[in-house]
Amino acid sequence: MKKDKPNVYHFSVYGKPRPKERARKSKHLKRTKDGKKLYHPFYTPKKTGSYEDTIRKTFLSLYTRLNDADHDWRLVVYVDMRAQRIDLDNLAKVVMDALQKFLYANDRQITELSVYSSFIAKDMKERITIYAEQLGER
Repeated sequence: MKKDKPNVYHFSVYGKPRPKERARKSKHLKRTKDGKKLYHPFYTPKKTGSYEDTIRKTFLSLYTRLNDADHDWRLVVYVDMRAQRIDLDNLAKVVMDALQKFLYANDRQITELSVYSSFIAKDMKERITIYAEQLGER
């Protein structure tokens, strides 16, 4: 059952945490809209896009789409993983980008951000747990 507009959202995404990868430059040339210049467009790598989709689908399985533009947000991300260290700021970026236009309108609305990591035993499932709290109006 989906909840209707709470001010605190909480959910876990199971699987190996995937930090946001650097945007890639396409090998193919495209023309600008006016047709005068050629450029190499940038794109999001498939693994990053797939992980963002997984985060969105998990969110949407529990909550309705909000796309709130009127409030600031606090975002807390807990990472439970096995022995490998990951880049926490890029993990925060993938979470913020995944929830943009689904929970908040723009990730600039996040005024408080915390990311914590912990190592888990081999028999436990890797996951990220996301807490998002709606703060005061902008």
